[in-house]
Amino acid sequence: MKKRLLTFLLALCVCASSIICPAEGNMSVWAAETASEEDKYEFKELTNGTIEITGYKDSATTITIPSTLNGKNVTSIGESAFEDKSITDVTILGNVTSIGDYAFSGCSNLSSITLPDSLTSIGECAFSGCSALTTLTIPKNVASIDYGAFDTNLTINVDSENLTYAVENDILYAKGKDVLYCPTGKKGSVVLPADITSIGDYAFSGCSSLSSITLPDSLTSIGECAFSGCSSLSSITLPDSLTSIGDYAFSGCSALTTLTIPKNVSSISGSSAFRVNDKDYESKHRLIINVASENPYYAVENDILYAKGKDVLYCPNWKKGSVVLPADITSIGNSSFMGCSGITDITIPANTANIGTQAFWSCSSLTSITMPSSITRIDAYAFYGCKQLKDIWYSGTKEQWDKIYIENWKFGNDTLLHATKHYNTDSTTPDNTQQPSTPTVTSLDSSNVQLSKTSVTYNGKAQEPSVIVKDANGNIVNAANYTVSYSNNTNVGQASVTVTFSGNYSGTANKTFLIVPKGTSISKVTAQTKGFTVKWKKQAKQTTGYEIQYSTNKKFKKAKTAKKIKAKTTSKNITKLKAQKKYYVRIRTYKKVNGKKYYSDWSKRKSVVTKK
Repeated sequence: MKKRLLTFLLALCVCASSIICPAEGNMSVWAAETASEEDKYEFKELTNGTIEITGYKDSATTITIPSTLNGKNVTSIGESAFEDKSITDVTILGNVTSIGDYAFSGCSNLSSITLPDSLTSIGECAFSGCSALTTLTIPKNVASIDYGAFDTNLTINVDSENLTYAVENDILYAKGKDVLYCPTGKKGSVVLPADITSIGDYAFSGCSSLSSITLPDSLTSIGECAFSGCSSLSSITLPDSLTSIGDYAFSGCSALTTLTIPKNVSSISGSSAFRVNDKDYESKHRLIINVASENPYYAVENDILYAKGKDVLYCPNWKKGSVVLPADITSIGNSSFMGCSGITDITIPANTANIGTQAFWSCSSLTSITMPSSITRIDAYAFYGCKQLKDIWYSGTKEQWDKIYIENWKFGNDTLLHATKHYNTDSTTPDNTQQPSTPTVTSLDSSNVQLSKTSVTYNGKAQEPSVIVKDANGNIVNAANYTVSYSNNTNVGQASVTVTFSGNYSGTANKTFLIVPKGTSISKVTAQTKGFTVKWKKQAKQTTGYEIQYSTNKKFKKAKTAKKIKAKTTSKNITKLKAQKKYYVRIRTYKKVNGKKYYSDWSKRKSVVTKK
């Protein structure tokens, strides 16, 4: 009877792992062991002999990250280690010094986490998307927090002993340095600490209830997208100490009606610093920009902001009628007139060389444009949506017009194709041509020669950029005084130009220009689990292969590139990415000639959200 009872109890112990089974005599029978800590995590040994956790395999939602694995100290939580996991409560024990990029990103159920005093660094977007997390304490030894580490309505506290970071009025900042984070639910007015010198990238991004902000006199820089999406921000004064403003810094600030650029600002990155969001480009955004009279770098003329002697940067959407740009402009910046649907005609000054991407996007009332012969490049979609454009008054000849590089002219710039071009029929000599007053023979060389284009796209034909020759005084030399010959100017690679002088001039000049391969375009991007598949149009002529670039940032910051894709290929799977993340993708071709690679322009970007 006792044997049968013992047999039954032993069998029961195998089935019930949590029971401690009694036995006859001194024998004890224990339940089967639970999974070890090593079985719960993916990890690797670092060069210093410590352990980095790279993934989580267990189903438990409340976890304590161990201080050791395999008998070695755990010092790092790696990139994306817990990304998109269903964990709710986390305690990190005392050896961890770093939390990597995206380590807990997308953990939307995470409501509690305890960080150890050993922690010294927190990576980019480490806690982005942790919407259930309401409070977080930064330990005393943290000395590095990357931008975008937090992006929700999170209350952050900082250990009183921490010498690097502090919180004031709910705003996290590095003492004497950057503003790093403001909770998105912050309302009303904000006054920043007096020792702040910089507002970091995305610092106030998405703070849609913030109405006004007071900046300190110590501030020198405002980062990229710093106030993007602050749709209630109606009052902000930039201090005279400010020197730089990042791209998209005030994009989407639709309640902001006036802004003055101080006297010391010498850098405004890109031409979208004050632009409404792209999808709202036709909204009634009423921002008027002024520039301090002492500022030597920027100016506003007829409501248009420009960098003196450089780019047009911004034109308000409500601008109407005719526009004549300042004489010292050399470039029309990307998106600078985007959505200016009331402009009817525009005059671009002499010496302007290029018109940027989407420069006149959806200028739907534009009927006439005056262009100088100095234009050498018109970028993609510069005149997209300009359906009323009827006349182009061009100061050069038809031959000069035909040599302008126009990107996407059949599609994004097709309005240029259909508009009536009015050319300068007097093509005997270029404008401003001056001849030497005496027949003195002057020696000229390569320093006196410029090419109209230093890079052209392969088209199967011999390419001959025009030559401009100027003497030591800057006067244009008449073409009758030199001959031009070209070599290696059909296929992709480096082409040569030789200018031989005669008549009143002597000498020979050698110049080069690049012929780059024809680009391609992405036809489709399909989301996959933690990845995507990209398909494109085959481009085999004068092409060795393709490169695909992808990033979670639409400006391709910290982008990764897939290389060595053969020319006959038309699709590529990109894997091992972050789940449920938006990626921007673009492609270019390349041709390898004598060991050197020549690249096409990048294609227009497409976006995709990866699957879980």
